[in-house]
Amino acid sequence: MKSCPGCGASLQEGASFCEYCGAQVRTEHTVPQSDPEKSPGAENSGRLHSREGGHSGPQVALRTVSPVFMLLLSFLTFLFYPVLWVFLRRKAFDSMVPEKKLGLVLPLAFLAATVLFVAAGNVEKFPELASSLSFEEKESLTGWSFLAWFASMTMISFRMRTILRKYASRTDGSPLAANLVARSSAMTFFFQFLYIQQHINMLVESGLADRE
Repeated sequence: MKSCPGCGASLQEGASFCEYCGAQVRTEHTVPQSDPEKSPGAENSGRLHSREGGHSGPQVALRTVSPVFMLLLSFLTFLFYPVLWVFLRRKAFDSMVPEKKLGLVLPLAFLAATVLFVAAGNVEKFPELASSLSFEEKESLTGWSFLAWFASMTMISFRMRTILRKYASRTDGSPLAANLVARSSAMTFFFQFLYIQQHINMLVESGLADRE
């Protein structure tokens, strides 16, 4: 039986997290050898990773990135990096939980809201439009576009949180991962994609997801 590298407690077979201190424990995966007689389509249908004493299922590949780097890029790209971040991860999230997908509607709504919010904040760069709007109308446009941008980003963040938690509960050999991965709704609301990315990194580092 394995021991936790953090506190030394005995670990359940297949567990990726210590139930006493919550430390991540990298789990060794057994990857089936590819059969040369199988068709390429069968090999690309998804690798199965087995954990002794745990569940078996398709494991996705996720991209890791520092949340601090994400924050910096968001400012440098005038809020368009988060839109790119969502579209780059949409396919992986859609494959995590069959009955719960991110889809395309929310990312497209987020893109539209971001364009509107950035345009509203720079309305003075369009003299003809700016001259036709009163100060109150400009303030109203900025306020409503911000609400649309924040609401769409929040809905995507909580959808991703739900998907991550369901995926962790099905992939880990113990129920502990479902309680540790993205467990805080308050952190999801205040830190949005930064919080989600932090837990994507956690899944990869603990061996519950492949590194893209």
